[in-house]
Amino acid sequence: MTTWANDNLWDHLPDIERCQVCGQPDNCGECTHESLSDADVQLLTTAKCRECGRVFNMRNSADVDEWFYGHDCEDIPDKT
Repeated sequence: MTTWANDNLWDHLPDIERCQVCGQPDNCGECTHESLSDADVQLLTTAKCRECGRVFNMRNSADVDEWFYGHDCEDIPDKT
């Protein structure tokens, strides 16, 4: 399990998207205040391109820019 007491992992999120008690991501207002698992953190901090399969680290500003503003990939053709 990952603990967030001394970590600024979620500081980039707007206040409205973080729990006001524990600071973890919570855009629906139902935070349990339990530490997120490493798998949860991986899910929340990565994005995968449907076209090329590239995984983007959303904690890296270059990857974030490429994710939101485009990257060079092409549809992988079906092998049927």
